[in-house]
Amino acid sequence: RRVYEFYTGLRNRVFSMPTGLDEEWIIGHPQYYNAGALQMFRLLKNSSGSNLVAGAAFVRDTVIYSGITQGPLHGNALRAQFEFAPPMGREFKGFYSVSADVRTYRRLSSGMVAAARITLLNSSRKSGDFVLMGGSDMLRGRPYGSLAGNQIAYGSLEFRFPIADAVVFPRRFAIGPFRGILFGDAGIAKFSG
Repeated sequence: RRVYEFYTGLRNRVFSMPTGLDEEWIIGHPQYYNAGALQMFRLLKNSSGSNLVAGAAFVRDTVIYSGITQGPLHGNALRAQFEFAPPMGREFKGFYSVSADVRTYRRLSSGMVAAARITLLNSSRKSGDFVLMGGSDMLRGRPYGSLAGNQIAYGSLEFRFPIADAVVFPRRFAIGPFRGILFGDAGIAKFSG
């Protein structure tokens, strides 16, 4: 399946901070906040604003899903996107963003799958797009938001395998299937603009 998307619209981003939380409070309480928290506060504060965005994307998806693997079984997925927002006065901040997300899944046997993913993003301004990495989706094993940037590169390799089809209890009550995953993630992020 191939899809071409074209879109335009008004985007308004507002990052609300808890009442009383400001740079002075963060700096004055180092037992609760570190330098990364201060950098993230400044980023979110400066990223609020409006944009008149126009964009285009190419999407190609040939992924086949399976109940046996509880997710993708075989195929490829690609999304390549370009966004542009012209600067218009003080309120409307301008930026451009280029991103690509490429995934591949290869069936090794009826229940085993090898998977790979590469994600790239480059945005010209902090008020454009940025990515928070970490958590269960990108850079697993790191806290969500521990790596952030408007220029990112991320890669992942996975081996997904069955552990048990089901655990059966008396009276025909069963739970499962149970699956395992071995993975390696790597990422880099920085801010520019």
